Amino acid sequence: MRIQDFEGAIFDLDGTLLDSMGVWHQIDVDFLAKRGIAVPDDYQKAITPL
Repeated sequence: MRIQDFEGAIFDLDGTLLDSMGVWHQIDVDFLAKRGIAVPDDYQKAITPL
């Protein structure tokens, strides 16, 4: 295949070149707090494998 045959490409750099888990954790905490939902103590441990 030639490069001209492609219409687009998707690059998933998270976990290889970037580590955004800390950013996502804070976004989740803010999201839940705005809705009055308490963040469980084991929340970070529970979502890390995802």
